[in-house]
Amino acid sequence: MKYFYGKQVTIQGKLQLIDAGGTMMHEEEVQFNFTQAGKWNQFTINTGNMINAGNYKVKLMLENAEGLAISGIDIQ
Repeated sequence: MKYFYGKQVTIQGKLQLIDAGGTMMHEEEVQFNFTQAGKWNQFTINTGNMINAGNYKVKLMLENAEGLAISGIDIQ
């Protein structure tokens, strides 16, 4: 996930990967740290197993995330 966050306080959150039937495939704690002006940060998660092609939902749950900008999610 590629993001920008210009504040000095770290944001804690949770990212979930959910399949089309509503089953949670993966859940992981994530954090967003300070990003310097003109730059982007990113983090990577790994499900630890193979996931078939199909339709999935990525759910990001955060509190107090004002100022956070997400540029994109790259799923491989």
